[in-house]
Amino acid sequence: MNWRIALLFLVVIAALGVAYLSAQENPPQPRPEPVPPIPPGERPEPRGTRVQIPMVSGECAMEIAGGKIYLVSGSTVYKIDSEKMELEKKRDLTEAVAVTAEDIIKRLDRNDDGKISKSEWQGTEQTFAKLDTNSDGFVTKDEIPPDMVERTATALKRLAARAGRILIKVDGPNLYIFKGGVIYKLKSDDLQIVKTLTVEETQELRTPERATKPLAPEGTQKKPLAKENPQELMVKMDMRAISDAIRMCFMDMGRYPKSLDELCNAPADAQNWRGPYLESLPKDPWGRPYIYEFKEGSTPPFTIKTYGRDGKKGGTGEDKDYSNLDTSKEEGK
Repeated sequence: MNWRIALLFLVVIAALGVAYLSAQENPPQPRPEPVPPIPPGERPEPRGTRVQIPMVSGECAMEIAGGKIYLVSGSTVYKIDSEKMELEKKRDLTEAVAVTAEDIIKRLDRNDDGKISKSEWQGTEQTFAKLDTNSDGFVTKDEIPPDMVERTATALKRLAARAGRILIKVDGPNLYIFKGGVIYKLKSDDLQIVKTLTVEETQELRTPERATKPLAPEGTQKKPLAKENPQELMVKMDMRAISDAIRMCFMDMGRYPKSLDELCNAPADAQNWRGPYLESLPKDPWGRPYIYEFKEGSTPPFTIKTYGRDGKKGGTGEDKDYSNLDTSKEEGK
């Protein structure tokens, strides 16, 4: 019995010895002090800047020069530091859209006599008579009302924001952007808009193939193209953008959208829908949604329409009807 007690005593002593040696080799670590929260004003700046840039399909261009990235998306120009990847400047190109009564006269004045005649006017006879306050058969800049200037400026700004192909080039201190038939010259350091130039179709700007064709006999030559009003230009740009979005939707889903809403919101039965194909559905210059019709088997199988200012089928001048089918025929000429 005594030997058992002695053995148990030795086992307890050995266990205590092992525990002591283990504590010496791995002493308990002190509990870390809690880190006080950093006040918002003293927080370090993030390594990069998150910038929300609306990316419009087919309406982006980028150029890298002098350690800077110049990106044009929609109607906005962004200047980004390529090393730090931080936004430095941005500029809205629509700031350059400044319309005066004289600009409206120039847009419609085909014979450059400084006034608009009845033959040059593209609206209704009633509107022309209302503008021709002195009843001399012409509309001059002094007869253009301020609200017409404001409406034209709004239409041109919307057109500049939605125009398609973009070209961009950096040349030393200057940045040149071509968008929507307008060349913008900006300072590359602060993106200040220096000057703009509207490029219109003239004999000198046509392609060499067209320019070298022999002239038609005298008396059979086509008259020069009339300058389009802002509303007509906007309609054509909107219809082109909607048509491109419809085709992209078709390529993804394998079918044409049942309504224009499917370009912005996925339908319930959507398969392979990768939209939105448009950020929002544009309205015509008179504030109404565009009419979309789909007919299987026709070419093209869809039609986009607007019934002009009066919203009724048929009409001329400002009440003229527009369709993407007419726009496609004009572009194919």
